[in-house]
Amino acid sequence: MERFRTEFFERLFYSLDNNSVLMRVEEDGSYYPIRCSKEFTRMMEGTEEDFIRVEQGGTMRTIHPEDRDEVAYLFKNHKARDGSNSLV
Repeated sequence: MERFRTEFFERLFYSLDNNSVLMRVEEDGSYYPIRCSKEFTRMMEGTEEDFIRVEQGGTMRTIHPEDRDEVAYLFKNHKARDGSNSLV
């Protein structure tokens, strides 16, 4: 797969008008948020900085406990919920 620069994904992310979080996923499946949409921060009742600080190192503290195993699996295996590899 062609490697895109981070700036490409950031520009793409900012063009979205939805409840989104831009994550960086490492080869080992660990992840951390880079950016959050305004809609997402309103839903989380905080700021982008708050969410990024809380989730630094992939803590999943903001993920509902019942969803954490599934989310960890999806990130580790670079899968979307529909089974596609759209996270890579």
